[in-house]
Amino acid sequence: MRERVGVVMFGTAWERYGNTFVSTFEENWRNKIELVVVTDKHLPTDRADQISLPDIAGYKSFMDRHRSDRRSNGFRPTHRTLVRYKVGDAVGKEAKALKANWQGNGRNWRYDAVLWAPSALAPLAAVEGLDDGDVFAWFDADVETIEKIPPGWISTLLNRCDIAMLQRSGEHSEIGFWAIRINERTLEFVKMYAECYESESVFNLEQWHSAFVFDHVLSLCNELKVNNLTPPNLRGSVWADTIMGKYTAHYKGKMKIRRSLIRRGKKRGVSVFSARYKSKRSLIDDKKWIGQSEVERKQVKSLHRLFGKGLIKNWTVAIDGGAHVGTWSAVMAKRFGRVIAFEPTPETFEMLQKNMADVYNVECRNQALMDVSGFVSMRMPDHKEKYQNIYGTKINMKLQSRYFTVGGSDRIKAVTIDELGLSGCGLIKLDLEGAEPLALAGARKTIEKYRPVLVVEIKRHSLRYGITRKRVHQMILEMDYKQIFKEKPDRFYAYRGGDA
Repeated sequence: MRERVGVVMFGTAWERYGNTFVSTFEENWRNKIELVVVTDKHLPTDRADQISLPDIAGYKSFMDRHRSDRRSNGFRPTHRTLVRYKVGDAVGKEAKALKANWQGNGRNWRYDAVLWAPSALAPLAAVEGLDDGDVFAWFDADVETIEKIPPGWISTLLNRCDIAMLQRSGEHSEIGFWAIRINERTLEFVKMYAECYESESVFNLEQWHSAFVFDHVLSLCNELKVNNLTPPNLRGSVWADTIMGKYTAHYKGKMKIRRSLIRRGKKRGVSVFSARYKSKRSLIDDKKWIGQSEVERKQVKSLHRLFGKGLIKNWTVAIDGGAHVGTWSAVMAKRFGRVIAFEPTPETFEMLQKNMADVYNVECRNQALMDVSGFVSMRMPDHKEKYQNIYGTKINMKLQSRYFTVGGSDRIKAVTIDELGLSGCGLIKLDLEGAEPLALAGARKTIEKYRPVLVVEIKRHSLRYGITRKRVHQMILEMDYKQIFKEKPDRFYAYRGGDA
């Protein structure tokens, strides 16, 4: 069985991001995986087989007819009416939404057929020579491979289906990636996709961009078995929240521009995930954005890995115990209806509030999660190291004694998860510097009722409360949970019954 990856690059795509696509592909994909690049010029790489874009069927004739046509390039006529512009049967709210997408220069990417045509015409040329049973994956050129790709990965994504893709709830699919198993049905699909532009039937559709056309053709191919890699009810930028986010990154909008400038040496470096946390400061390194440090980057990747496993069934509420400055909360907020973030350290909580100020569904609480409600004190290590609280905080419950925090002595309100009276819960994350077993004890009823996925930091810090790491792990297993994976020091658990 042959495995092949295809991509199209034209214009300045190679300089902006295509060279990174190829270099990260070469670094992380096995040599036996074929790479085919459809391009309008010769590229300086030996890793890929190159196909001339102007020579593929239908491309030159389409461009000759429409390259100079403003309407085909997505520009609306000067009379500014949707009716004469032929956007199909859009009326009412739908028409208003379409109208709102016009840019100030009068252009709408949804109707730029000239821009999107290569993405539909090139795959047909890229699959040439493959036989039944071979697999083919298509990527946008602005994708980077960030982890080693395991053997047979494309076949795993297909999972005995004809096509694997990222469909989205209520909107067109994310087609920066799709994969097919070569057979008569899938080849016919790729051919129909290309013919929409080659025959100009695309102009009879409501929208002319490649993703809309892709979904339209897919709807006509009823016999295709589709494996949708996107978790249920997910919208917007879904890539990082699927299995694709574990191995690859797909940049959008301003982040794509920023990455291009970085590669050309015109901007400082930025981590793969930092775009999600624009303008939010990190306490781990106050010169960086939240999510940009190596520690936070690792945490975010592990959370996306969890989402990709499809174990979470209840998306109403997530608990972020020990929320720090909001690294986890920011990601949870994209998926859950409500996130309750607990951070007891006053200085850290202040930063959490600032970072989450514009995230409407995150509720920040300056409280400690314990096994009983009341008040506790925070004892900080007597070090001058900045932001030492994230490594050494100890909650002391003997309130008659004197305790120290950065800047003085404070008493913090303690609550249990059970007393929150939640109507649902899909995820509980606990990073409490050793107090995790106490918080678990205070969440036992909630866990038994809703069986959320548990993410628990397990380190020797629990000895502060007389509990070993092994005992913390055993406590969770005794609640009828199993460990699904670990990303030290965090461990991820799901209910054994399967209803996580």
